[in-house]
Amino acid sequence: MSLVIHHLAPDDIGLMESMLVMFGEAFGDMDTYTGNRPRAS
Repeated sequence: MSLVIHHLAPDDIGLMESMLVMFGEAFGDMDTYTGNRPRAS
């Protein structure tokens, strides 16, 4: 099994949003993980 570590950078907003959706689905709590997101400015 291989492991990849990716340090998130300011350009990784899409990746972070996808991860939040994944956590919401995995833990059955979409509101906590996808609600009230800060705006990308």
